[in-house]
Amino acid sequence: MSRPLKRQRAVYARPDDQALIREQAAKRGKTISGYLLDLALNDDPDIHPLHLSAAEQREILEGIRTLDQLSRSLRRELPDVEGLNLFGIDGLTRSLP
Repeated sequence: MSRPLKRQRAVYARPDDQALIREQAAKRGKTISGYLLDLALNDDPDIHPLHLSAAEQREILEGIRTLDQLSRSLRRELPDVEGLNLFGIDGLTRSLP
């Protein structure tokens, strides 16, 4: 049985990001490819913790749900208005009595 061939893939990054990746790979004694593969395939919240706490994530979810409800309400009240962006909604709501 033959071994599967490795394939090269390109990753595009700004020079400062490239430097950070090289630095992090070197700190861990890995090649850049090994470091990136480790991040992609073995990401673990205990190793790379989430930047938001569970409470912060819930707060964001509730905000999204509120915006969804507002959007649905506006579509019901203003059925002929398509593509209204948040700035338009803000202006519209400020003009209401």
